[in-house]
Amino acid sequence: MSIEKKIISATSITPEVILYPEGIIRMKGQLIPENASVFFNDVTEWVNKYLENPADTTCIDIILDYINSTGNRYLLDMIRRITVTHLKSNSDKFIINWHYEEEDEIILDHGKIYSSLLEVPINYIVRT
Repeated sequence: MSIEKKIISATSITPEVILYPEGIIRMKGQLIPENASVFFNDVTEWVNKYLENPADTTCIDIILDYINSTGNRYLLDMIRRITVTHLKSNSDKFIINWHYEEEDEIILDHGKIYSSLLEVPINYIVRT
């Protein structure tokens, strides 16, 4: 079964989400959903289908300005599922890019915590 690309538009409290079957997963904006389970439902459904037959290379781009605790938990869970699947077969073709503003230590620290918890390298990219 092939999977279609999915784009979820940003709101003032949720990020734009871009999901491409070619292995590109991107979140950009604010991650402060009032109901994280509802917001992540479509994303999780797409990711689960994607993981049935993932692309050779998967690149996750996280470009968030703010993450609340609930959004953080759901995002970490999503990345963990992708990480576990990819590390079984394609660890050298799994990329996580964590974008942050130069002065934003909080967002940078979130990325460092993810790297530690998931035991995977993350590329930290300063936004200009």
